[in-house]
Amino acid sequence: MGISNSRSFLAKIKFDDADIVFFDKHPFGKNYEFRKSHITTSHGPEKSGDALASYSPARWDGPDYAYFIGHDDYTYKIQFRSGTNHALYLGAGVKIGYPLGAFTESNTTGSFALFDANLNVVTLDDITTNNASVYLKLNQGDFIKRQVLDDKVYTFSGQQGTLVKLNIEIVERGFDDLANYGFSRSAQQFLRLDSN
Repeated sequence: MGISNSRSFLAKIKFDDADIVFFDKHPFGKNYEFRKSHITTSHGPEKSGDALASYSPARWDGPDYAYFIGHDDYTYKIQFRSGTNHALYLGAGVKIGYPLGAFTESNTTGSFALFDANLNVVTLDDITTNNASVYLKLNQGDFIKRQVLDDKVYTFSGQQGTLVKLNIEIVERGFDDLANYGFSRSAQQFLRLDSN
């Protein structure tokens, strides 16, 4: 895999599960809070403290990685591709993930700033040099959603200034061979155009 001098890059991120609480949207409109650590059986719901877990751990196991492309204007375009086929949403209802390998321009892009723990904006060089753990700042009304194969939707809702920790690993500079990461041809073409 070649590494170019492009100021754009492809990175792999993993959410820090311990820092994120998701909500299972009940069909009757109630939200049930759960964390990964609350789920110990393959059949829900399971009560753990005040959290009601109704999710099979077998569907949650394994790294939930997503890819994104970064630019040195301090905003980052995300293209999520989860190994567990989750769709990921970010922001005020804007879908930027894509499930099951499907790709359209209309539902896969979003921009946001990344910060360190002290709310300093993280630059491209900070990430590429240090493979830093950085934070996505959510404001009131922002949210992250994950839609899994059984069509259940899990939501993490942000209050003003909420920080979500992201662990970032740089995997490629310049998008020389995006097919290695499972992106379709149309996705590759779009990413290359987007990186200019």
